Amino acid sequence: MPTRTGAPFTVATPRPLPAEREGDHWIVEAAGKQVKLTNLPKVYWPEQGYTKGDLLAYYFNVADAILPHLADRTLTLKRMPDGIAGSSFFERHPPKNTPDWAPRCVVPGEDGTPAENLMAGDVASLLFVANLGCIDMPPSHARCARYDEPDWMVFDLDPMPPSAFTSGPPWIPSDSRDTRRPPAPPACRSSSRWRPATRTSRPGVSPAPSPG
Repeated sequence: MPTRTGAPFTVATPRPLPAEREGDHWIVEAAGKQVKLTNLPKVYWPEQGYTKGDLLAYYFNVADAILPHLADRTLTLKRMPDGIAGSSFFERHPPKNTPDWAPRCVVPGEDGTPAENLMAGDVASLLFVANLGCIDMPPSHARCARYDEPDWMVFDLDPMPPSAFTSGPPWIPSDSRDTRRPPAPPACRSSSRWRPATRTSRPGVSPAPSPG
């Protein structure tokens, strides 16, 4: 699919991205580093006309809010170099043009071989990842130092057509399908048979405390 180009930025932001043109690319100074940005005028959202430059300006403006949630977590790189209407591909490891200052985490791959994974630890590395065409940046559920111990979870309530929230499975309470209000809390009963999960097979890991 052919891509359109236009002005690098089409949306006003509270803080304009301080990108300086140098030949066929742009340079941004961020976190004491120089970040090379490319193809800013490329239209990433054809219907709205938003550009790759708009995407980068957005991440530049939300960096303070989003970076704490990405800190020390590897990223799934879903690259969409021609925008949301173009083809996409996944890249699990840092591409060859990754600068030395971009943070990495070495974890075993699917075959057990240690492999580098890219992270975003500051504004510079966040912009570098976005410049790869990563419109979204799903972080891992575990931090690098404990890559096999997730510390948060996600419930992905995102039905695809023809399904909808109003046609959920019968085990979801009917009031949970009304997205305009939160569901009522379920009734809970205590049980003396409940036992906490334990992890004693690894050294230095204590069993979970018993409920009081």
